[in-house]
Amino acid sequence: MKSLTQVQKKQILKRSPKCFICERRLRENDEIEFDHIKSKARGGDPNDLSNYAAAHKECNRGKGTRDLEEYKEELRLQDIFNKYPTFAALAKNVKPPSIKIDYDAKVIYIEDEKAGLHQCPNTKVWYFYHQIPTKYIEVM
Repeated sequence: MKSLTQVQKKQILKRSPKCFICERRLRENDEIEFDHIKSKARGGDPNDLSNYAAAHKECNRGKGTRDLEEYKEELRLQDIFNKYPTFAALAKNVKPPSIKIDYDAKVIYIEDEKAGLHQCPNTKVWYFYHQIPTKYIEVM
């Protein structure tokens, strides 16, 4: 499908009146583009109308050819860092996951993941390095 008719565009907007990228509501005065939810290169059917969705022009152009879920995560991180410009501000809004510490094995378990536990030789303070999944960060 090379271009959509006005009827098809209205069907898509009726099905989902939100931007399929940022998930904000599409307003009448927004610049809107229609694009594949799953690109042909990633196995999407370019002729299937259900594979099309509406997006803000800015969101769609920002996504480019990147994977949709990866780009959504990038936008979420951008929102988080805009809201919490310092680590101290961010740390106050992290929901603690399930954590178990095994000092003998020098391992910390965070949910289903494990990270090495280290001890500073000078201060004897225990520490670890681990990425914080964005699902634990509350954006209010």
